[in-house]
Amino acid sequence: MSEFELLFEGPIGRMHPEDVLQFVSQAGGAVRVSFETEDRALGSPRGVDLEVDNGCLVGLGPRGSGLRFGELAVARGVLPRGDLEMLAAGDGPRLGERLVAAGHLDPAGLEDLLWERHARVVWSLLAWERGYFKVTSVDGPAAPECVPVDPPIALSALLLDGLQRAESALGPTPS
Repeated sequence: MSEFELLFEGPIGRMHPEDVLQFVSQAGGAVRVSFETEDRALGSPRGVDLEVDNGCLVGLGPRGSGLRFGELAVARGVLPRGDLEMLAAGDGPRLGERLVAAGHLDPAGLEDLLWERHARVVWSLLAWERGYFKVTSVDGPAAPECVPVDPPIALSALLLDGLQRAESALGPTPS
């Protein structure tokens, strides 16, 4: 089991999620970054946990691990929901490996979908305006309930991509 030592914490707003993640990505080392807020629509707490090692996202969760991989595959048109349910039934390899074996994806397509799934968790944090964050050091392996991010993804690249997407969604700036 991993041991955690608090490194820093504070309210979102005083330090925005992208600033926290940028600092963590530049500082190096193995850390867990936890974000908490209240879902205003549902009136319930919401949290996201990220495992970061030397500036790279290496694990998600257990809270806020994001969009389920199968849901993303259906949304991207990889296969219909019925085929997904049949393919996902029973024990065996992970769903992504099953999709490749069944010919629905090639390895590059699998990597792209996994990247998007993991990236969406980080991108969603960029919209958080209130809440609380906590950064703790991690001594030992990632928590067993974490979803591994393999291969690891550079946080700086995720942040840049997320900020560019947010900016383009706003449309052109008036001159």
